[in-house]
Amino acid sequence: LKRPYITVGFTAFVLLIPLAFTSTKGSIRRLGRNWLRLHRLLYVSGALAVLHFYWKKSAKSDITEPLIFAAILAALLLFRVVHKFSRRRRHSAHSA
Repeated sequence: LKRPYITVGFTAFVLLIPLAFTSTKGSIRRLGRNWLRLHRLLYVSGALAVLHFYWKKSAKSDITEPLIFAAILAALLLFRVVHKFSRRRRHSAHSA
């Protein structure tokens, strides 16, 4: 509890372990739709990893690099959201 960045970093790492074990074609087939639900932990893990990096670097007062990683993660997540909604909009326009 003295250094919460260690706890956050370890949590991010632990969340990646089931993703590594279920990234095979066989796991995808066995888990079906639950595979996608499980792999959404990647978003949580990414956010925790950025938070871990920020806290660790902020102790040294140079937060430029963690902010760059946060911006990259935010851009990738924004791209994902925009892509999903534009795909949904195109799909609904074709079916109407």
